Amino acid sequence: MKMTDKTKYSNISVNKKTYADLQRLSKEILPGETPISISKTVTYLVNCKIEESDNFSNTSKFQAKNLINQVEKKSNKKKGDKNDK
Repeated sequence: MKMTDKTKYSNISVNKKTYADLQRLSKEILPGETPISISKTVTYLVNCKIEESDNFSNTSKFQAKNLINQVEKKSNKKKGDKNDK
């Protein structure tokens, strides 16, 4: 009997409702209601959340840079410039 490599894996404990939710979600990730393991379901959900977080972070950084650029452009305008409103 082959044992699980403890250097590659860790256990988690979840309450019964969360486990039931994971079982339901495990059938919804792949088309055709082909269930995947609870472990793979957790991995998939974590990766989705990290990707979502990274995308939000990158979007926020981009928006912040644009806002900074706009403020700098306005502050660099000369007083009395005919375009200054």
